[in-house]
Amino acid sequence: LIFIFYIQSKNIVIDQNIEHSTEISSVLQQNISERYKDISNLMLYTGYHGSISDFLNADTNLERYHASQDVADLFQLIDNTQTGIYDLYITDNRGRVFYQYGYTNVKLHSSGLENNNGQIYYDGLTKITTSTNTSVKVFVFRMNISSVGSGAPIGEKIGYLTVLLDANFINLTVKKLPDLSKTDIFLIERDNNIFTRLSSSGLTLSEKDIKAIENIDESPVLYTIKGNKYLFSLRPIQIGRAHV
Repeated sequence: LIFIFYIQSKNIVIDQNIEHSTEISSVLQQNISERYKDISNLMLYTGYHGSISDFLNADTNLERYHASQDVADLFQLIDNTQTGIYDLYITDNRGRVFYQYGYTNVKLHSSGLENNNGQIYYDGLTKITTSTNTSVKVFVFRMNISSVGSGAPIGEKIGYLTVLLDANFINLTVKKLPDLSKTDIFLIERDNNIFTRLSSSGLTLSEKDIKAIENIDESPVLYTIKGNKYLFSLRPIQIGRAHV
């Protein structure tokens, strides 16, 4: 996410709002970091749970079937106790997938995981359609699962875990931010789509505008849209070790 503040005001207010924008970006970063920590702990617990290891190391379809019952119980426990988790996927080295709900429009792949042992890998945002036919944006997280000695040699990769996290917690955080005079807030994905927006002016940004603003090497950025001049303060937001 590229965190953009737009300000149209006099210099004294601009200075004040730029200062506040730093504080607000810190609040957003803190909330995202805390949520990332929660997801990391959940994924480490899940990925190295005994039922997952038994499932991925199963030699026969019968063993796999029996192990899948324990995996289903684990996933159900997580579903009952964790908020904002839309789905979990376990994928073995042969590409076979076990999931809780199975949103078919989510692409499951292990790109970026080859050299990512022991880390939680952020894989961007995507849209899913829920059982109530509602479109929801989710963060995608993945993690390699290594053997802990049951079947495959210790440390050998035996599969990976994918978790879909509801991205709405960012919208809720933005809505709680203090009101800044004549200031709009845009959260922008790395593909330049606007993820969420808090706007009182009705200002709209095109992909062309976003690219142009990001390419101006100054801070804050002075940019003209439809004959009006605006100042933009850009703040990067990080999830784990990756920028959104």
